[in-house]
Amino acid sequence: MKEADLQKQTLEWFSLQRDCFAIRINTQGVPLHGREGYRPSPMRGVADILACIKGRFLAIELKSDRGRLSEDQKFFLERVQIAGGFAMEARSLDEIIQMVELIRETTRLSVPVHAD
Repeated sequence: MKEADLQKQTLEWFSLQRDCFAIRINTQGVPLHGREGYRPSPMRGVADILACIKGRFLAIELKSDRGRLSEDQKFFLERVQIAGGFAMEARSLDEIIQMVELIRETTRLSVPVHAD
């Protein structure tokens, strides 16, 4: 599957969820006006999709069947995990749904109960 197709499926799926949302991050760079090419983005390695599931952060790096993580992408995903968020490389919507369900369950288990 192409990354663009997976991205579209993922964002459509998130748009149907009530307890979470996701945004696409464009790190392509900025077009140079009057010249060919792009000015590199200062956000190298930032995941393709950033999501919030019941207050928990998830970074998703989308890859095609043959795609590989760059060193910058690996670094970003590792930093998210070190900071207490969830991070993943995804090649299918099913993988993303499984991760969201895991986060939902983890959130349910970690919510403190307050007595009045």
